[in-house]
Amino acid sequence: IRKQSIDPALLSEIKDEAAWVKAKKRFVKEGIEKGMKKGMEKGMEKGVLIVAKNMKKTGVAVKTIMEATGLSVEQVEEL
Repeated sequence: IRKQSIDPALLSEIKDEAAWVKAKKRFVKEGIEKGMKKGMEKGMEKGVLIVAKNMKKTGVAVKTIMEATGLSVEQVEEL
C-alpha cells in the first residue's frame, strides 16, 4: 500500500469487489449444476413413464411393469 500509495479504503473496496466477482461465478456454477441435475431427474422420470406406457400398450403384466420401472400399481394403472 505504501509503495503504490493506494488509499486503504480503496484497496479494501477493490478486494471486496474481487471477492464478490468470485462469489458470483461460484453461485452461477452451482445454480447451473443444480438445474442440470433437476432437469436430468425430470427427464428420467418422463422416460420411465413413456417406457411403462408402451409396455402396458403391448400387454405386459402390471407386476412386470412395476418391477422394471419402480412405479407403483396406481401409477401403472393411471397410464
